[in-house]
Amino acid sequence: MVEMGVSESSGQKLRDITNRLLETDPREIMAYWINEELEGAEMYHRLYRISRESTWDERIPSVFLVLYNESIRHAEKLFEMYKRMFPGEKPGSVQLSSLKVELSEDRLERMLRHGRIRDLLEILMEGEKSAAEVYEYLEKHVENSDTEKIFNQLSQIERGHYQRLKELYEALD
Repeated sequence: MVEMGVSESSGQKLRDITNRLLETDPREIMAYWINEELEGAEMYHRLYRISRESTWDERIPSVFLVLYNESIRHAEKLFEMYKRMFPGEKPGSVQLSSLKVELSEDRLERMLRHGRIRDLLEILMEGEKSAAEVYEYLEKHVENSDTEKIFNQLSQIERGHYQRLKELYEALD
């Protein structure tokens, strides 16, 4: 059983996803993460759009825009890596839940419009940190060096997202 430092509410989901990823080949891991980055980009773009309309602090939409652009670049980088690793193949669909925070647009908008930006940032930071921890765990528990490298890169991406959110969180004090 996988044990990581996450809250009890999300712990079982993360353990299930982690155990599944341990059994997944590099092709599926890459396809999965390309999709994760694209979904993350969509969420950060929604946050950018909503926060631009509902907050006076320009730093908030600015960070969300940066995270949106980074997620798009990461997806592109992963897709290029996928094409090099698996020439002539297209990433398929992987039936696995998301590691990312899943918040409805209504909930995002309510949190921003009601001035709960710090609460929102805490949720987002927890999601990014949990994803990084999952990838670090996986990196240590796979035997394939290509897969290990992928998990290392994914962990670094998530740590970068976490750091950006944390910097904004601390700046809002």
